[in-house]
Amino acid sequence: MPSIYPVSLGCAKNKVDFEKLLWILNSRGYEIVLFPEEADILWINTCAFIRPAVEEALDHIFELGEIKKPHQKLIVSGCLTQRYGKEKLKQLLPEVDEFYGIEPYKCFSKKEPVERVFTESPFYAYVKIAEGCDYKCSYCTIPKIRGKYRSLPLEHILNEARYLLDKGVKELILVAQDIACYGKDLVPKIDIVALLKALNNIKGDFRIRLLYFNPNFFTKKFVEEILRLEKVLPYFEIPIQHADPMILKKMRRYFSVKDFLKTVEFLRKKSPLSCIRTTVMVGFPGEGEKEFNNLLSFLKEVEFDYLGAFIFYAEEGTEAEKF
Repeated sequence: MPSIYPVSLGCAKNKVDFEKLLWILNSRGYEIVLFPEEADILWINTCAFIRPAVEEALDHIFELGEIKKPHQKLIVSGCLTQRYGKEKLKQLLPEVDEFYGIEPYKCFSKKEPVERVFTESPFYAYVKIAEGCDYKCSYCTIPKIRGKYRSLPLEHILNEARYLLDKGVKELILVAQDIACYGKDLVPKIDIVALLKALNNIKGDFRIRLLYFNPNFFTKKFVEEILRLEKVLPYFEIPIQHADPMILKKMRRYFSVKDFLKTVEFLRKKSPLSCIRTTVMVGFPGEGEKEFNNLLSFLKEVEFDYLGAFIFYAEEGTEAEKF
């Protein structure tokens, strides 16, 4: 039986893609092993969103490339290939035998599988409801790597959810670059609330968590809809990136700080046990003491339950690279 040693890097969307690929390969007779020396194929699914992710991917490639035996193949897939292209990477990384882009399972299956090999936990699973992004944030590489926003059909998502629940999963974590945009490109159009209601109606003891949505969609109406659904956790993952008006404009992040604060107040009155998490970016071009202090004041006022802070990287090919 041929064997494969898998390495998954990057976001939850990447993980879903890779778990589906592993299921396809496993169903075709490939054994999944935990040690590279036992494998016929060394497969790395990469992230390349920002510079540290690219460096992490290259470190893994170099590491496995050094220990690779003559009978073994080293395969690289994911965002690194999608961002820089096969031809360029073949010249830079001769130790790699084959390159695939994002959603590598599509190279081996004509249909979108719902099955997967769990690589993290048997009790929770990520469910990718859309791919790509239509926003034009000045610092972001995602639209160029993953393309325009593409929602998965409602029935496919429901089938995948039922499959996961039948396997014993107790928490479905919906993921997309912005889940609130779900369904806008489908015919006929539907929205994220319709999807959540359909998932909420599936019988069984489980819960649903949402990752991520643009602060523009964090409204009183949206909050009310979420709180009505008993299986949907009152957990709001909203990457704001900044709170200073000038910086937000340069970032091409358009949301009302004042409206955001009003919705936070409304949510905490309606649901005191709700949770709000965000991420912010520091060091963006033009950010001085005044802009940074505006961000700190906003964070102090909101009192997010969880906060991730990241530094700005001038990513190749983005508008912000020239700032």
